[in-house]
Amino acid sequence: MNNTKIVVGFFVIILIALLYNNFKIVHVKTNSMSDYIMPNDFVGIYNLSNHISIEEISRFDPIAFYSEFGGEPLIYIKRILAVPNDRIIIESSGLIIGKYIIPHDQVINTFTEYIQEKDTTVINASEYISYLYEVTARKYFSNRDFDSLNNTFRVPDEYYFVVGDNYYESMDSRFWGLIHKDQIIGKVLFVL
Repeated sequence: MNNTKIVVGFFVIILIALLYNNFKIVHVKTNSMSDYIMPNDFVGIYNLSNHISIEEISRFDPIAFYSEFGGEPLIYIKRILAVPNDRIIIESSGLIIGKYIIPHDQVINTFTEYIQEKDTTVINASEYISYLYEVTARKYFSNRDFDSLNNTFRVPDEYYFVVGDNYYESMDSRFWGLIHKDQIIGKVLFVL
């Protein structure tokens, strides 16, 4: 009996929060975040615009954001792996962010031809860095963000590098470049 009250109470709270626009529920259709979020799961997102300040979002947080990669604006859910001022090193083994190695992109989907042209295992590190800056709105970067000699770049203020947990089946910052804080909708708080 007590468990039933807890479940009902939980859903009432979610309903009230949704009515006050504090939460957004998003249906996930891809497996780019599996095993954390599986295809056909629903995720609850706490709206950044209402209550969470950008300072409350940090490395490893799963977030929802808008991106127009591929032509139309869509909501994506990825994990933040690099925050402003982090350095990302590009090596043959992958992208190195702190102590983490993120494998190079090997995604096959509707963008196959595009991805084959931009596969980081095919082009050299300085070309890849230039590509990331090109697709991220170059005007926000300065020369101090590039370090072509050491194959590194710095994440500039107000930008984030996001990657799906399922590295080999995720369209993410490895393809589209960094995302700006204004693209972020909010934090993923729960998965249903």
